[in-house]
Amino acid sequence: MPDSYWSLDDAINGFVAAMRARTWIDQNNIQVEDAWPGELAFQRTIWVDEARSVEEVAGMRAGAIKMNENYSLYVVCDSYKEGGSTAEARARITPLVGEVLREIAEKKRIDTPGSNVLAARVAGWRYDPYVLTEGRGVACKIEIKVTGRR
Repeated sequence: MPDSYWSLDDAINGFVAAMRARTWIDQNNIQVEDAWPGELAFQRTIWVDEARSVEEVAGMRAGAIKMNENYSLYVVCDSYKEGGSTAEARARITPLVGEVLREIAEKKRIDTPGSNVLAARVAGWRYDPYVLTEGRGVACKIEIKVTGRR
């Protein structure tokens, strides 16, 4: 991997492509996007919310400084149920959360162009219910920690 490799674009694109290729996601018309798809675009969505990075010097070496890139992607599984309860909407996002967790657990990486592979693991999740004026909805935020090298 070249020293100037910055993995953010490839990590997000690779994750979105992998999720769209999952059989259950495809069969159930689940929208998967690299950013917030907009309010009520679909009843159930998976999207990348935010990415953060911490850079570390990769050790003492002669020549140019080489860096390790350690970053986190924040993925949102979202379900909207107009006039429904948070319990109903939560039941609808459980399979979405399961697909995200399975994708990372099964592959342990995100494939990127040029055969650059990023190690991946699930670092945690956060449940975040919300209410809209037209009805109720619920979201569950999954934090996926992906470690890349540059």
